[in-house]
This record gives sequence, C-alpha cells and structure tokens, in this order.
Amino acid sequence: MNLDSHKGPVFGIRHLILKDSGALPFCHPGISFLKLSFIIKRHMFPIYHLISSIVPIIMLFPIYKYSSLLFLVGSYLIDADHYLWYILRYKDISFRNAYKESLLKKNGRLHIFHTIEFWILIWILSFRFEIIFIVFLGVIFHMSLDLLDMKIKGYFNARSLSVIKYIIDNI
Repeated sequence: MNLDSHKGPVFGIRHLILKDSGALPFCHPGISFLKLSFIIKRHMFPIYHLISSIVPIIMLFPIYKYSSLLFLVGSYLIDADHYLWYILRYKDISFRNAYKESLLKKNGRLHIFHTIEFWILIWILSFRFEIIFIVFLGVIFHMSLDLLDMKIKGYFNARSLSVIKYIIDNI
C-alpha cells in the first residue's frame, strides 16, 4: 500500500502512522488523540526524551516521591554514552562536534548504555536496590522511544544493541 496515496488510517504494525495527521492511532483507528509527530518527523533529540519523561515521573511520584526523579537518569541521562562513544572514537571532547556527528545516523556505533548487556545488569541490580529499579524503568522507557523512532525512520541498525555482537562484527 502506498502511504502517499492513502487518505484514511493505515492498519497494521508496520504502518503506525496516520499519514494525514502525523499522529499514532490509539483505541480506535479514526481517533488520534496522541500527537507524536515531533518524534516521527525529526531526530530523537534529547529534549524529546526529557519532555516525554514528565508524565511517567508524575505517575511514579505518589509511590516513590522524590526518588521518582531517578527515572530521568534512565530516560534522559542514558544518552551520555553517545558523547562517550564520540570521545573514544574521534579523540575529541567538543560537544558541538559530537552533536553534529550524532545526527548522521551511521551504522556501527556502540552506545554502551543502550545494549542488552547493560539492561540485564541494571535489571539484576534492581532486585536488590529500589532506586536502580526506578532507573531501569527509565531505561526501558527511553529504549522504547528509541527503538520505535529507529524503526519508523528506517535506521534500525544504526547502533549495535549488544556488546558481544559489536565485538564479533568488528573483529
């Protein structure tokens, strides 16, 4: 089905977008009440992770009080590994250059906090430490947004999701 010629809602997991409105259909295909066009049309900038984290933090606040702010560590500060990767790869500490390079979406990147091994580690630690559990929830939230964004925009393989796979692919 050609999305450009289709005027109504598009059904199926591969076509989550209502072409005309840029919104995602929830509940009923004709009712689109959650506008996520900023994610679909542009890069997943860190500010979008920050803004999108507000609602989950509000939901966690009655249970965890101010500890719910640790959700930001997982959902926002996890992107520090983009900068770390840039420093190690290019031996340059410029935020501006790192930011420009991150927009290129090249294949073969290893962002250590975005790997399955890191997720497993913090998941295991979350059984022992409640504060790590809140961080873990933030990581899951962040990665859900990232994976959806990468799938929709067609650069799903731009980063390695496993340290082991990265090592195998680059030896």
